[in-house]
Amino acid sequence: MEQNSMTEPLLSVVISTYDHVKYIEQCINSALMQRTDLPFEILIGEDESTDGTREVCKRIADEHPDRIRLFLRSREDVIYIQGKPTGRYNLLNSLNAAKGKYIALCDGDDYWTDPLKIQKQVDFLEANPDHSICFHRAMLEQNGQLVPDSITEPRFDLIKERPVGISALLEHGNLMHTNTVVFRNFRENLPFELFSAPMADYLFHVISASKGFIHRLDDAMSVYRVGVGIFSSKSEIETHHAIVVNQAHVLSLLTKEEHRMIALAKFDRSLNTYIKVIEQNATEDSNLLKRKSGRDILRLLFKKITFKK
Repeated sequence: MEQNSMTEPLLSVVISTYDHVKYIEQCINSALMQRTDLPFEILIGEDESTDGTREVCKRIADEHPDRIRLFLRSREDVIYIQGKPTGRYNLLNSLNAAKGKYIALCDGDDYWTDPLKIQKQVDFLEANPDHSICFHRAMLEQNGQLVPDSITEPRFDLIKERPVGISALLEHGNLMHTNTVVFRNFRENLPFELFSAPMADYLFHVISASKGFIHRLDDAMSVYRVGVGIFSSKSEIETHHAIVVNQAHVLSLLTKEEHRMIALAKFDRSLNTYIKVIEQNATEDSNLLKRKSGRDILRLLFKKITFKK
C-alpha cells in the first residue's frame, strides 16, 4: 500500500526500514534537511515493523505529503535468503517505484550529515555523463562513537587507476557504503540475481559500474552504524558463506570475459577462505566438506537460498 504522490522528481531517495524505531526519525530527517534546488522525492519502504517504526514513518509522512511516499509492506511478502527473512522485497519494490533520474539509498538505521549531499552528487553526475555512480566518504558509528571508515577506505586506497571502473570494484570488493551512493536509474528490469544475493548493495554497484565509471567525493557526508544491521549479526561462518554465494551471483551477472575472469579469481579466493573457516571451527559442515566433491560443496553453499512467495 502506498500513501501520497507527487510530481516527477530528478532524484529519488529510497529508505528501507524494519524495526529501526531508535534510528528511523534521524534517518528520515537527514533526507528532509537536504538543501537543494533539484526536485526530489523520498520513498520509505516500511516492512511491517513490530517496534513502532511504522507509526513513526506514518507520522512523518503525514507531515510532509509533498515530499514523502510511504509504502507499507507486509511480512507475507518477505523474501528469505539463506533461510532468513530479509528486506529484499521491500527494497526492490521501492526501487521499481522510484521516479527519479537518479537514486540515493539509505537504510533506516543510518543517516546523512551534510545538507548539500545530494546536490553535490547530482551536480557531478549531470556534468559527467560517462559516470554512473557518485559516492563519498563516510564515518562509522561504533558503540556510540564516530570513527574513521576502516571498512571501505582501505580498499579504495589500493586503487591507482582513474577513473575508477568496474574492474577495480570486482578486484577489491565493495568500495562504498549504501548510504554514500547516488547512481543513475537505468529503469531496466531488475535481474533475478538481486532476489537471492545475500548482499544486494554490492550487486547494485556492479550493475551500475557496468554502465559507467565510479567517482568518489572526498567529503564525509553520512554515518554508517556498525553492528546494527542483519549482516552485522552473522557468525564468521555465515559471513564467509554469504560472501561466496554473493560472488557466485556477481559471476552470473557479468557478460564480458575480462570481468568474469576477475570475478572468478575473487570467487576462488573467497571459497578457499570459507572452507578454511569451516575447518577451523570444526562444524558439521566441515565433516561434509572432507568427504564431498567440488560439485557437492557448491550444493552446500546454495542449499539455504529459498523464497517465500
